[in-house]
Amino acid sequence: YDRSKGSSAEIAKVLRLPVVLVVSAKAAAYSLAAMIKGYVDFDPQVEVAGVIFNQVGGDRHEEMLREICEDLNILCFGCLRKYDVLKEESRHLGLDFSRKGKGSITQTMMKELERQLDIELLLEMTRRSVDVPDKLERRKRVLTNMNIWIARNKESFSFIYAEHLEWLNGLGKVTYFDPEDNSVVLPDDVDILYLPGGYPENRARQLSAATNVMNSIKDYIERGGYTLAECGGMMYLTSVLMTGTDTRMEYNMAGVLPVKVSAFKGDMRLSLGYRSFEFRGMKIRGHEFHYSQVIESDEELTSAAQVYNAKGQPVNTPVYHYKNLIASYTHLYWGETGFMRLFEPVPGNPFLF
Repeated sequence: YDRSKGSSAEIAKVLRLPVVLVVSAKAAAYSLAAMIKGYVDFDPQVEVAGVIFNQVGGDRHEEMLREICEDLNILCFGCLRKYDVLKEESRHLGLDFSRKGKGSITQTMMKELERQLDIELLLEMTRRSVDVPDKLERRKRVLTNMNIWIARNKESFSFIYAEHLEWLNGLGKVTYFDPEDNSVVLPDDVDILYLPGGYPENRARQLSAATNVMNSIKDYIERGGYTLAECGGMMYLTSVLMTGTDTRMEYNMAGVLPVKVSAFKGDMRLSLGYRSFEFRGMKIRGHEFHYSQVIESDEELTSAAQVYNAKGQPVNTPVYHYKNLIASYTHLYWGETGFMRLFEPVPGNPFLF
């Protein structure tokens, strides 16, 4: 977002890790020498351990590419040939790795990597010894016996940071539930409800049909239940979710937020980047990546905070604060910003919302 800040190169320097360049050799040969030399020499603090060439055409092509490494005195860990089986179609917001079983792309790729790369040399040149204390000091959190419910579904609620689960497990008992399961009803003693991101637009019909769980969630929030909804979770709480490619389809959602969100192809546009905003005197940071857009909102429902991008420029991403609900398109970074202090009880005031 600002020259090399946040780049793989900077992360490699911070963590003192060697870098392996994976270079696409499609329709190119010796001209790649200039590019590779640029990566090697550009920042002396970045240690380039070697190169892997991808999309290599054949034996003669591979020979030409290996000559580059010889002339630059840099290791070549291997050349991956063009292989149609390893082509993966893109899907909503990324690649589709849903194929499973013996013929999965992962198994095929592993076999090709073992066959075409010098794995032993790669491991030898990238291993680093580090000093690890006998006992790793972990941040201590006292269990508060909270009852925490998290929406989880491989499609509609699938984007959850592992660190966030560690935080929540440190606060009490965690229960996962599927919002597509219409038999689910939130119990009265839920302390925190977390609706993470995902692709609810791909499962809008199924989510809309599960009215029991949807009404249960709405009742919980209306009673003042403490809820965090991120991106897809926020979309689930709106009044209407629109989808479709040629024909606009409308599905009723939980109706907590008087907002209409559209993932209809004609309305979609990319919103991407680091985000930050202030809430309750705390600077909160996160990341935004979605194509759906808020296309209609109640005039009385205003954003609880001004959201900024990484360069400090204002963006129009809303942050909804309704009763004890916080909902936004932003996937929040909890641990780094101290955001979870909002959920930690203090004497006389169980929550800071």
